[in-house]
Amino acid sequence: MSLESAKAFLERMKIDQEFAQKIMVATTTDSRMTLARAEGFNCTLQEVEQATSKLTDDELDQVVGGSQPYLPKNAVFT
Repeated sequence: MSLESAKAFLERMKIDQEFAQKIMVATTTDSRMTLARAEGFNCTLQEVEQATSKLTDDELDQVVGGSQPYLPKNAVFT
């Protein structure tokens, strides 16, 4: 698995509204990670969490919905 893939996944979540919405519709972390892997992101939940911990507050808000109203604010990968 790959930390670089986790970072790429988070970047796509920030810039691709349709992709982010598809991921956030999933009701469990496992199903979100399954969808991410189906899209070619070869990373684990732990790698996503590690990559998330390196984001600034503004970047984290973008991934979890702070600047994109279509993502629920409580949508985190923990």
